[in-house]
Amino acid sequence: MLVLCELQCVFFEHVEFNAAFIESIIKSKKYENEKIIFLAEEKHLLNVKKKLSNTKHKIYFEKINVANRNWLNYRRLVTDFFLIKKIIGFCKETEVKKIIFTSVNSSILISLKILLSFDNNTRCLAIIHGVLESIEKRPSLRPWEFFFWFKWAIKYFNRSNLQYIVLGEFIKKTLTKISPELALYVHAIDHPYIFKSEYIRDKQVNKSNTVCFGAIGVGSLQKGTNSFFKLAEELSFDKRNNKEAKFFLVGCIIDSVLKKYKTNKVYCCGNNKEIDRETFEKYLVKLDYAMFFYPPDSYKLTASGAFMDAITWGIPIIALKNPFFEYYFSKMGNIGYLCNDFAEIKKVVKKILEKDFSQKEYLLQRQNILTQREIFSVNTVGNRLRQVLDNNFGGE
Repeated sequence: MLVLCELQCVFFEHVEFNAAFIESIIKSKKYENEKIIFLAEEKHLLNVKKKLSNTKHKIYFEKINVANRNWLNYRRLVTDFFLIKKIIGFCKETEVKKIIFTSVNSSILISLKILLSFDNNTRCLAIIHGVLESIEKRPSLRPWEFFFWFKWAIKYFNRSNLQYIVLGEFIKKTLTKISPELALYVHAIDHPYIFKSEYIRDKQVNKSNTVCFGAIGVGSLQKGTNSFFKLAEELSFDKRNNKEAKFFLVGCIIDSVLKKYKTNKVYCCGNNKEIDRETFEKYLVKLDYAMFFYPPDSYKLTASGAFMDAITWGIPIIALKNPFFEYYFSKMGNIGYLCNDFAEIKKVVKKILEKDFSQKEYLLQRQNILTQREIFSVNTVGNRLRQVLDNNFGGE
């Protein structure tokens, strides 16, 4: 039997990932004849269950009460500690020695390390998401948060029965360069995704005199959304374009500072509130190109969910160079345009808007995406996951 736990995400957060990860576990065939239990907050369970409605392997969904998502680590610690203690206790009673935590933060990781220091038999895998980005930032000077800096939480008191999974070989490489001592504990898989046939669009950019460009997800200064707004403003006044450019923010703005950069040249689908998945996909399917203005030093330690949304729908990418995009452009081939700076992105967009822009180039990029995205499929990730599971859980 295998136990999977989601101790922090609620409602729709990480639903796509958790469903795809569970499906990857099934495709790995490591536990094809065993019971798999998934523990999570009630509404999160229901949403994951919907995504897995077609799976043939029976998954047992069990509700747990998780700490408030908005609590700081010091407030979460007691709740997380006793919840993990209860889960490990349940596993001992049922003779289960394998637990996978589908996301962690400092509080969860510290609790886990304390409890495992008294338990050499239980083996755990912890999947690390965006919280890794915080290890390159200075720790909070507030005493109640200072000791919960994630860099310290992951770096110290590691044990052979607690291993980590990161979502990309480039992330593992960067992390182990920052903390070489973690090399013995970190494994990499690509971000799994459940692709469906209806995600493939039959769309050719030159069939229309309008080209739709979009930034995907929650807008923020950290993601360079202000540069996206600037581009829309500048191109809207350029009358030399042969085609009309339309710009969409397929998401919302919660960054109050970003709001002063907002322009009516960009249609913001969610304005100041998050949008549901149906609305999100309604606008996503309109896009001809997905645009990413992430700063060059960002996404060294985390995967981009917006990138996954773009390749799901076969949307070519226009992005500033950073470690994340350089890695996947080199791995997937011609899937769009990788640019050095804002000026180069603007030049690319203006070229696309020209009357004689090559349709072949666009179709080649789309075809490469639809072919190469197989690296993220649950079958491919399942094969890699099997190696990680065999190395950490052996033949048990």
